[in-house]
Amino acid sequence: MNVKAVFRYLGILFVVFGATWFLPFDNILPPSFMTGKVQRPVWGGVVVVMGIGFLFASRRRTQTDEDEAAESQLPSEHSGRSVHID
Repeated sequence: MNVKAVFRYLGILFVVFGATWFLPFDNILPPSFMTGKVQRPVWGGVVVVMGIGFLFASRRRTQTDEDEAAESQLPSEHSGRSVHID
């Protein structure tokens, strides 16, 4: 598993758990033991922002990605075209 996949999974988990902490405060989810506690939505918002950061980091192109993309656009030696230089 590469780093991008780990960041993607962490981002999804952070957004889901952060939303779970934040949404009962606004009465969007049913009330729970977290309802009415001011710290929960603050921490939930922080965790959601961290999750979004992980998701953006997983989408970021790296130098390796750019090298692989450039290599895939180069004509291969076995592409069926022959170039003769006289």
